[in-house]
Amino acid sequence: MDDDLFMPLDSHFTVELPGTEPEPNLIAFRAGRGDGAYPVWIGRTDDGQVGRVVVDFQLRTADGGE
Repeated sequence: MDDDLFMPLDSHFTVELPGTEPEPNLIAFRAGRGDGAYPVWIGRTDDGQVGRVVVDFQLRTADGGE
């Protein structure tokens, strides 16, 4: 999986690897020069499907500063 996922990120901002049914696809993306540890929230629809994914790149502090 490493070559399938990380090598394409050298030339693309995102990579999508299809999952096997019923598993979802895997989405990977570059995030600059950070350490790769960012909080992620997943919002689900009423029937439990993923409806939204939010990644907090921590560009601002909790008080609104930079």
